[in-house]
Amino acid sequence: VKVLKGVVSAKSGHAMLRKSLVVFQFVVSIGLISSVIIVIQQLKYTQQKDMGFDKEKLLAIRLGTDVVSQRYGAIMTEMKSVGGVAAIAGSDYYPSQLIRGDVGLHLPSADPTIQTKVMYNSITPDYFKTTGIKLLAGRELRAQDSTQVVVNKTTIDVFNIKLDSAIGSIISQTYEGRRQDFEIVGVSD
Repeated sequence: VKVLKGVVSAKSGHAMLRKSLVVFQFVVSIGLISSVIIVIQQLKYTQQKDMGFDKEKLLAIRLGTDVVSQRYGAIMTEMKSVGGVAAIAGSDYYPSQLIRGDVGLHLPSADPTIQTKVMYNSITPDYFKTTGIKLLAGRELRAQDSTQVVVNKTTIDVFNIKLDSAIGSIISQTYEGRRQDFEIVGVSD
């Protein structure tokens, strides 16, 4: 009744608590609204971002076991006979998958104890053509290649190799005192 008549006297402690709670609710509301807006923008970005490969009409099949991997050639031949299959390629990791394998590399003239860790993905010939990943320079791997590699632009940047001189450059791996040289034959985006 006193409130309706306007007779209530606000004690300074209660008024301060009430004002503090209103400000706290206002700050929390702004934080939640901002979070929702940021999440929506991130989702739109991931849906519209160019992933670097052609994801349309691309099917990734996880073969999974060593037995299947050993019979990859037979599986590939069988899949090529399926109507509508334009190209087939294999890899340890499919495009956009988190790569867990890394290798320490260095330039041949550098100290082999100081290595840069580089993620690697074993692939079959025609991988780039099949996935639609563009090569900035050079060529894809061939079936007879054994010590040739295709690296991405970030890798040559880390080793201070210019794009126009990357093809034919050598990067090395030293493991347990043995050095293995790899020739760069291609650079991807």
